[in-house]
Amino acid sequence: MVSATGPEALALDALADLIAASADFQSWTGSANAAAAKTRVYFEDIETAGVSALIRPFALVVFEKDEIDTFTLGRGTLDFCLDGEIPAPYLEVPKDAAIWFANHASTIVSEVRTESLNAGRLLVRKIEAIERQGRADQHSETQYMRKWFKVYYGTSG
Repeated sequence: MVSATGPEALALDALADLIAASADFQSWTGSANAAAAKTRVYFEDIETAGVSALIRPFALVVFEKDEIDTFTLGRGTLDFCLDGEIPAPYLEVPKDAAIWFANHASTIVSEVRTESLNAGRLLVRKIEAIERQGRADQHSETQYMRKWFKVYYGTSG
């Protein structure tokens, strides 16, 4: 296993820690604690080695694709998404599915921002949605919802 040591890699790992620390993310993923929840936070790609099927819900953290220099003066941007399979009771009513997912996504984002204010954590300046919440094709085998976010981190200088 490779450890994060560079500025951007450290930030990406720290963002994963913030997501895993979210009580709602832990509950949503059925994780007992942040360490267990972090196994459901993927880096740059969905890791399915040794797994017969993708397990939802999960978060995916990625390097921000549009920034040339993402770690000037200890600040930068990263992207992440939240992805969750729609529970059976909400499959037939799109509004119910959308609200169910929005409840989780907004709570997790709020908890990430709050947790980032604690000493030793990645300081999150702003989180914004960069892709509207979307649902998988109605004819897809698995019905899921996904939303992408951009995280601005570090000092405001």
